[in-house]
Amino acid sequence: QAPARPGLRAGLALGLLWLAVGGTGCASQPLTVTREPAAIRLISSEAVTPLAQALASAYAESHTWVSIEVTSASAAFVGEELQAERADLALTDWIPEGASPWSTPFTHDAIAIIAHRDLPIESVDLGRLHEIFRGHVQEWEGRLLVVVIREDGSATRISFDQVVIRDREPALMAVVMPSSRAVIDFVASTPNALGYTSVLHLTQADLERVRIVSVGGVAPSREAVADGRYLLGRQVYLAAPTDPAGPLRDFAQWL
Repeated sequence: QAPARPGLRAGLALGLLWLAVGGTGCASQPLTVTREPAAIRLISSEAVTPLAQALASAYAESHTWVSIEVTSASAAFVGEELQAERADLALTDWIPEGASPWSTPFTHDAIAIIAHRDLPIESVDLGRLHEIFRGHVQEWEGRLLVVVIREDGSATRISFDQVVIRDREPALMAVVMPSSRAVIDFVASTPNALGYTSVLHLTQADLERVRIVSVGGVAPSREAVADGRYLLGRQVYLAAPTDPAGPLRDFAQWL
């Protein structure tokens, strides 16, 4: 092959230099993708609200174009909002029948039996727990018990009643509280009080104010709840009015 002429060689060299500089320059410029802002209406049952808020905050930190509004409500109202499609997604510990055509198990929660710190009760079996919350056993080691329950319609009460009360009426003298926080604060400040709450609402500060009572010798640890040894464990669900798509699907998959 005939050697290239000096002018052609210079032109080729200049072209290669341009490609090298131009290619390097392009490679150093990151691709910028403009994402459409997205808003998600996430509703949670009252017991699961601390978890829902923590997850929404964590997701928004890494997905800055997505805003998530978290609303807390009773589990029954969560079902109504899903049916009416006034919520995009729900985290709930109870789904009323027919409330959501799409749902999937998400994680576990547990109902903890809590007592005033001065009440000398470490563990109670399920049968004795039934008798206490039915009002048939009113004393513990000579102390008159103050039984604390959730309001009618609370998912925590529904779950508790299914296992402990078993479709019977609770104690007539039971103190009824409207939220998990109200139960914790009342038990912490009332001598001889015994109640129940979702473990998701118990903070480290709360554990210095109330005593967690084991059920049948088993405490509500993560492992005991997950493998079913703790009898008051329950499933938490992710639910939606329809199959999640777009930003909702991305959030559901991240969860």
